[in-house]
Amino acid sequence: MGVRINGRWFSDMQRVTDYLWQLTQRNLELLDAGVPPISEALHRGELKYFRHHIGNMQVWNVSQIWDNGGGQCGDFGPAVAAESIRAGRLAYPVMYQSGTPGVVHVVVQDHETGNWVDPSRSGGMGGTSTMYLPEVSR
Repeated sequence: MGVRINGRWFSDMQRVTDYLWQLTQRNLELLDAGVPPISEALHRGELKYFRHHIGNMQVWNVSQIWDNGGGQCGDFGPAVAAESIRAGRLAYPVMYQSGTPGVVHVVVQDHETGNWVDPSRSGGMGGTSTMYLPEVSR
């Protein structure tokens, strides 16, 4: 399986995970610089889930999420993971292959609780914001 993110082709999931972790670190820097977190805004409906750049996932940082009024799973995962880290909880974004061939989704795993959080659902994708998935190696 491969995926294109911000114009770069990733042929394996470990490289995708590494890239999402780099984005998480960038979001942590932005949060530390004063950009507001997104989690509560997603729950209040101030930011919305919407798909953009289908076929070539363009991942936005937390500042760009605010500028655009929301985003998609690849944007929310690294941003919410950074919020958790900033709050003192280890968390990381994880991309997994959905049931549809060629379709991937990004969620956040809270390392302490083992819970999988799906910020896209909080933003209006549907369902609940906490989900339980099969174990995915990081």
